[in-house]
Amino acid sequence: MKKLIAFLAVFVLFVSVNSLYAEAIVIKKGSRANPTLRIASASVSESLKSEVARMLKVANWFDVTNSGGDFLLDLSGNEYGLNYRLISGGQIKASGRVNGNGDVNMCAKVLVDDILKKVFKIPVLCRSKIVFSVGKSMKQRNIAMSDIDGKNFEQITRFSGLAVEPAFAPSGRSIVYSSYGKNNISIFETLIYPRKTRKISSFAGLNTGAAVSPDGRYLTMILSKDKQVDLYIRDMRSRQLIRLTRDKAVESSPCFSPDGRFICFLSDKSGRPKLYMVNLQGSQVKLLPSVGREAFTPDWSQDNKIAYITRIDGEYRIAILDINSGRNELVPNLTGRWESPSWAPDNRHLVCSKSDSPMSSTLYVIDSWTGKYRKLFSSKNYFSTPNWSKVAID
Repeated sequence: MKKLIAFLAVFVLFVSVNSLYAEAIVIKKGSRANPTLRIASASVSESLKSEVARMLKVANWFDVTNSGGDFLLDLSGNEYGLNYRLISGGQIKASGRVNGNGDVNMCAKVLVDDILKKVFKIPVLCRSKIVFSVGKSMKQRNIAMSDIDGKNFEQITRFSGLAVEPAFAPSGRSIVYSSYGKNNISIFETLIYPRKTRKISSFAGLNTGAAVSPDGRYLTMILSKDKQVDLYIRDMRSRQLIRLTRDKAVESSPCFSPDGRFICFLSDKSGRPKLYMVNLQGSQVKLLPSVGREAFTPDWSQDNKIAYITRIDGEYRIAILDINSGRNELVPNLTGRWESPSWAPDNRHLVCSKSDSPMSSTLYVIDSWTGKYRKLFSSKNYFSTPNWSKVAID
């Protein structure tokens, strides 16, 4: 029971008051500017033009303008077949034809994704999804999913208790998460379409921290089956359970590296939760550099950066560790109580939860370059532990 209390304490340490190391903290400068873009669409309906402009703003890689512009987006057609040319300096930088199958919103999302892929080499953005835990109280939450602008909200689970920490499988076809039962916390997987749920892990005690490796072979788990809270992985092919840590410390919040060879996780083995990295054999455990005395809820981007939460001057800020350089930076212009960052597939934006009041928390999409953000939902519910898919989910 003491181990269980200690483990859960890792997730609520955001309310503790702790001093910081006397170290230099680099504030990321929000100086990067988006190129400007003007839409020319004499033969396109106003509703389609408006939706394209809106999705360009949601994606936040171009600033849409009504005059001038670094780029001109020339459109013709409709939501069944939309032709485009992206022109800059008199030259065509990208062109193509997209089909929204009669859906204006889908047509705009497919168009913007096609442009981002050809101009910025972003595999997908507008057609990705965000999954999260949501409910009207701290004791009752379910897993839900939405588009990256908060639209098309869809409830995935219908538990009477607490379901948290959802994570997409790499294929985007299913979601893994933890659900609190009467006697233990179990890990489940739910297939999105068609809806089907199975229990993956239900050892005595804790079964949390589920994340799937990029190749889909391994599942991370935090288990307390022998009264120690440690990090494990399960080989989903052979069903073999591999223990990666074995100590009296409390581990939590695992996430895979983009190549699937390493796992970043939290451990309080130093007395406070910090970032650690381990290989899949458990033979190499490394303390990672971070700002502040404590770190929380890491997430690893496809371009090898780890976003995490740290306490700075009484607030919970978003920090980013560049694994290649070992350099830590704070996302600029952000104050408040931020929690659980998750990277978008463009390696620029993050979705985070934020406590706006003691009675509610909601989700925001944050530009890690500038610190600018937009709110996904305005309802007075508890939104937490978001995760951003890395593939399109239509």
